[in-house]
Amino acid sequence: MKSVQGVVSMLGYTLVRRKVVTYSVIEIGDQNLTDIAVPKPLIRYLIRASRSPEDSVLYVKGRRLVGVQVGGDKIYYYRPSLLLLAFATLVSIMLIPVFGLGLYLLWHCMKYWGYVNAGNMLSAQGAVRTK
Repeated sequence: MKSVQGVVSMLGYTLVRRKVVTYSVIEIGDQNLTDIAVPKPLIRYLIRASRSPEDSVLYVKGRRLVGVQVGGDKIYYYRPSLLLLAFATLVSIMLIPVFGLGLYLLWHCMKYWGYVNAGNMLSAQGAVRTK
């Protein structure tokens, strides 16, 4: 997980899905983050960061926003459900004999586990979980 600090000056076009909103670009400081998926509970904090003249910190895992800190305020993070991860892993293991479909799903479970782990790291730093 990497953290990017600076003033959020621009949010690009969006692609709204069921649980995430994908921004074409997020300009923070002198960096551009492209194709970043933002979980819907973190949208309000990202909007607050874009309207704030203070430096913000965005915590990114891969191409997914995991946490947001606006100014010197609290860190807000989103962690996916562990129960869903366990169920998806079990189903993917059962589907391995079906043309290797389970291996493809298991790869997605590993990405999902990375998001859960990043959320746990922010939680250990005293961040506030959003729902």
